[in-house]
Amino acid sequence: CSSDLTLRANEERDRAELQRVATRIAQLEDRAMRLAADIERLGNEYESAEGAAARIEEEVRGQSERRSLAEAALEAATLANSQAGADLAHWSARVDVLREALETTRSRAGLQHLTDINGVLGALVDLIQIDDEWEAAVHAALGDAVAGIVMRDAQAARNALASLDSRNVNGAVLALGGARVEALSAPGGSRPVRSFVRAAQGSDAAAVDSLLDSLLARSVAADSWGAAVDLAVANPALHVVTRRGDRFGSSGWRLGAQSGAVTAAALEDATQRQSLAATESERRAGELAKARAELQSARDTLAESERRYEQL
Repeated sequence: CSSDLTLRANEERDRAELQRVATRIAQLEDRAMRLAADIERLGNEYESAEGAAARIEEEVRGQSERRSLAEAALEAATLANSQAGADLAHWSARVDVLREALETTRSRAGLQHLTDINGVLGALVDLIQIDDEWEAAVHAALGDAVAGIVMRDAQAARNALASLDSRNVNGAVLALGGARVEALSAPGGSRPVRSFVRAAQGSDAAAVDSLLDSLLARSVAADSWGAAVDLAVANPALHVVTRRGDRFGSSGWRLGAQSGAVTAAALEDATQRQSLAATESERRAGELAKARAELQSARDTLAESERRYEQL
């Protein structure tokens, strides 16, 4: 009987041990399952973090390129704005100079003293148009006539002179309808000055053109003062000028342009250019402001992307 008891005791012990082992195995299997889940979760998180890092790294590269482009755009906008400002300053200064010169020419002609005289068409400088860069040459060829007041006829011109004289004021007048002066042929190496100037549009344009025909009938332009001297010596009946305003003729030779070589048309052209330059300057200033704002935005966005990348 004792052996039976021993066997039963051993069976119960073995059964308990098996139960303990089974329980331990179940615990280990459960732990293994949890570890596998943790490994899968961590793997997914790693892949997600790795993808996020790649995305932010690509974002940083893109924002860095954007900043570089913004810096180049700002440099270009700064240069363009400076050029536009310089152009505006140039044309503003030219308008001031031309306006002052024109007022001086008008004053020298005595126009302000002839407002009550019939037959006044205006100062010659207000009634003509001169090709660009030929103002000095035309003024040199016209001589004192450039400061003249154009009158409708000889009687009106006489009345104007009487009015100036009565006021003890100096002035010059030009009468339309006078005898025409026959134009001389331009010798080789020269061009007629008359080809560089014409009457401004208006009801009296034809009469003013006829006046210019007479005033410039014997005036030609040479390419240099040396060539002008040669032409003047060989053709004493001509007045020879250069683009810069040198003048050579039987009455004397002069280097350099006379002061006040300006017309109303030149002032109007300069004023229009000033207006265009002002518009362009304003546009360039706006582009510069946008370029600065874009660069600041690019820098701020890049800094934020770099901060997020460093926190990964």
